[in-house]
Amino acid sequence: LSMGKVLESVEALGTCIALRPESPWAYSSRAFALLQLKRFAEAERDVDKAVILNPKQRPSQLNRGVIYLQQKKYQQAMADFAAVLEPPQEQRLIEGAYYLGLAHSQLGDNKNALKEFNAVVAANPRMRPVYYYRAVIHFANGNDELGLEDLDTYIANGGQIDRDGWKIHGVHGHLLRAIHSELPSARRLSLIHISE
Repeated sequence: LSMGKVLESVEALGTCIALRPESPWAYSSRAFALLQLKRFAEAERDVDKAVILNPKQRPSQLNRGVIYLQQKKYQQAMADFAAVLEPPQEQRLIEGAYYLGLAHSQLGDNKNALKEFNAVVAANPRMRPVYYYRAVIHFANGNDELGLEDLDTYIANGGQIDRDGWKIHGVHGHLLRAIHSELPSARRLSLIHISE
């Protein structure tokens, strides 16, 4: 699966399931592979089986939420993400807040999306993608300085460009062009001026 051979991984995980049908790990992993193939019904079946086999296994519940989110089944997805964030603290999966933020953002609720993304940054400041999505919200809200700051962090966390070097400006321009189409029309003109 890590080599991008998704079909082969589905077959291999099918063998794992045949040999150890009571192991939730194989079902959950195969569900993730099936998700990449957009075979949603099969992915849901597998991840449901993983959750049934071990209801306390939060990664399976997180995977199920991602499968729901990919299908825009927001209510089910958000319930799973909220569940993996429940106490005790040592068992919370902060990825649940990241995906909750994505769900809120897709639903147009930037206030709650930003709240979840802020929680992710507080818990795990090395979680790179959150900075991109948070930047989009900052730009949409007219907080250009915060948006640029998050873009800097997003780029720097990639580890390939010096935050204070000249190359970061070219990457800024590329990312700002990508963000441009995601913003309300009233904010697009402002973003063009930033990128110039």
